[in-house]
Order: sequence, then C-alpha cells, then structure tokens
Amino acid sequence: MSTTNYERYLGLNKRVFKRQIGVKKKTFNKCVKEIEKHFECNPKKGGPEYKLSKEDMVLTMLLYYREYRTYLSLSIEFGVSEPTIQRMTLFVENILIRSETFRLPSKKIFLAMRINDVLIVDATESPIEKPKKNQKMYYSGKKKKHSMKTQIVIRGKGRRVLRTDFAPGSVHDFKLFKENRLMLDPEQGILADSGYQGINETHKKAMIPRKKSKNVPLSEEDKAYNRALSKKGSL
Repeated sequence: MSTTNYERYLGLNKRVFKRQIGVKKKTFNKCVKEIEKHFECNPKKGGPEYKLSKEDMVLTMLLYYREYRTYLSLSIEFGVSEPTIQRMTLFVENILIRSETFRLPSKKIFLAMRINDVLIVDATESPIEKPKKNQKMYYSGKKKKHSMKTQIVIRGKGRRVLRTDFAPGSVHDFKLFKENRLMLDPEQGILADSGYQGINETHKKAMIPRKKSKNVPLSEEDKAYNRALSKKGSL
C-alpha cells in the first residue's frame, strides 16, 4: 500500500481543512471508520492489496465532489490509474450512502451525481421596452421591470440543449416548465433552482435548493447540499 496523501492535510487547522476538503476533520474521521468497518465485515480474499490507504480513499471521493476534479487530475496526484480513482470514488460513495451511523452532508446529491441522464432546467429574463398593450403580462415582479422569459432544458451529459421556451416576464418559472411540450419520465433526474418550487410533485427525483424560512435558518447540511447542487448544475 502506498503512503497516504492525507498526511499532507494533517497539519492544516480545522478551518482550512474544512475549506479544502469540504467537511470537518471529525466528519472525515467518521468516514474513514465506516470504510474500516466495511473491510472488517467484508475481508478481502486473495488478490492484490488496495493501492490507496483508507484515508486516501475517502480523500479521493471528497476532493472529487468538493472541486469537481477530473479522474485524470486525481490519478496524477495520488499516483494511480484513472480507473482506480473512479472505482475508489464509487466504492467509498456507496459505503457512506448506506451508512446508518451518521448523516453525511449532501448524501442526496451523491445519489443524484450517479444519474447519467440528469437534466438541468433554468430560466432567465431579458428586459424589454414598456409595451403599449398587456403591460401587466410582461411586468416581472422579480426584476421590477418588463421582460421576456427564456427557459432552457439541457441534458447534463454532454450539455446538449433539448428545448427552449419563451413567455412574458410575469409567468412563473415552474408554470413555464409545466406548459412546455417536452415529455419527461416522472423518474427523470432534474436539477433546477428555487424558482421551480413544486417540481417534486411531478418528478420525485428533481432537486432544488433548500430555502430558509423566517424562523428556521439553513443547517450546515442544507448549506452543503445547496453548494453541491450549485456545483453540479453550473454550466
């Protein structure tokens, strides 16, 4: 087994460690314990030893999601092949998703990352001159001006645009989505912003940012989920 790359991060203080890795040291250690527990319950029978330490297995997965690094970049840093990095990332991810001993931040987004055909839905508004007729229809309460709304639906894999739709600025994002003619499977994975509140009623695998309420602020897990969702959906 190779020496652990994790040793390079041991000297970081708690604040810098979390900024760099994405989780607290305490959470990282819990992840490692879950991997150790897995090996204890499922001892390896023959074959070559694992090329990465348990700490590096966890580190690989967290750096992949924290920085959205390529397998090639991580393979160079850890001194192993791309297939090994890919295999270890999914290996650790699956163990932590099934874990019942603690709640890993953004566990739902880990599952979403594995949807090969996830769609990204977004809408933008373009200001227009004040129309002579139907001014109320084109007035956007969000932008506080008259506008036209454009919605795009993009296939996450390959970033190919599947459809564009247009509507006056007063039309709600989710209403525009419901009225388009793109036929989607209810099981389709979808990433959208907070303008698509209610989309989960028709697409249970759709994911939108978690919003704070007047009296209930976002938890650290909610914030981690929103950051991961934003990174996955960025174009």
